[in-house]
Amino acid sequence: FKLVQWLSGGALKTSGLSGRLADEIRIDELTYQNQKTKLRASGVKLIWRPRALIFGQLNVETLEMSSLHIASAADPTPAQLPADLRLPVTVKVSHAALGRLSIFTLQNDGSELPILTLSAITAQLDSSQLQHALKGELTSPWGRLQLQGQIASAQPFALQGTFNYHGQANKAIPSLGVSGHFQGSLAQLSISAKANTEANGK
Repeated sequence: FKLVQWLSGGALKTSGLSGRLADEIRIDELTYQNQKTKLRASGVKLIWRPRALIFGQLNVETLEMSSLHIASAADPTPAQLPADLRLPVTVKVSHAALGRLSIFTLQNDGSELPILTLSAITAQLDSSQLQHALKGELTSPWGRLQLQGQIASAQPFALQGTFNYHGQANKAIPSLGVSGHFQGSLAQLSISAKANTEANGK
């Protein structure tokens, strides 16, 4: 890690590092900063099997963080579909958890404008050369969201999945429960959903 920090030119820093690279690593705090991005992760715990890399596999049993703070400069470039979503190795993350995710826009003067805060995030990922399968849950200021789905790694990036939401998106409306499914591609997505309120259950 000292070598990695040195190669980063001081952009990457860690503190409270313990464990073994061969199986479990703990980091009290990890920071990365350049002109366009500031990142700070606290309470990092990684349990993985690095020997699987010999067979082209990234096998992560547990990845946990107490908090993750991300501030990035706004990019004026219009969003475009990626050319490819295939990864150089297959990836399996059995359990990922993040207590709090805070996202900010990095201003020209170095200040940070808050954008969104999410909490109680959990996820599982199973990625191959053909598709990526994700299952996760998170809590937002508007409620709790659960989803699972798959997306193809090659264009047109066919995808499908299901979701469940429960919360109050606006104080002027009652709490809602919404369940549904989505399918299509990144370029053209179709969503079907059914909602009910706590008041009438429909």
